[in-house]
Amino acid sequence: MIDGINSILQRFSRLQEEITQIKNMSRDMVRPTATGGDESAASEAGEDFSETLARKIPGADDVDSLIGQYSSHKGIDEELIRAVIDVESGFDKNAVSDAGARGLMQLMPDTAAELGVNPDDPSENIAGGVQYLGMMIDRFDDLEEALAAYNAGPRAVRDYGGVPPFRETQNYVKQVMDKYRQLKKN
Repeated sequence: MIDGINSILQRFSRLQEEITQIKNMSRDMVRPTATGGDESAASEAGEDFSETLARKIPGADDVDSLIGQYSSHKGIDEELIRAVIDVESGFDKNAVSDAGARGLMQLMPDTAAELGVNPDDPSENIAGGVQYLGMMIDRFDDLEEALAAYNAGPRAVRDYGGVPPFRETQNYVKQVMDKYRQLKKN
């Protein structure tokens, strides 16, 4: 019984530390692009995102409830997030790409660090992925361009004036959009 209480107290302490780190994040960060560029942009992580992370369900592993929580906070359709997760990781919270992207929404370590999330924690991975996807949707008027930016980086979309001619990115956009339409239909 005492071990259980100590475990709970340790977990609570770690969560408090995470919350403090998130609240102390600078509002203006440099966000690296997926293509490795050094594009600067003001972070939209702000206090509202920090508060959402602070309210995260401790130990929640229910991906569906996490999708609902973060999608409603950012105003992004849950089915779009499910489509991205399905294409990115096949809902494997331990997925790691050859490029080093991690978790359900396949966050690159530098992007996860800039967003102040742990890419190996399912809740934080979804929170960070939804935050980053929301930033791309806000930046580009077209959903396909936003998805391309999520995959290849905003610089590539800007440089090519739309979805870049990379086979991987074009396939990615098609797969996510097909899955999204399928989920919306059901």
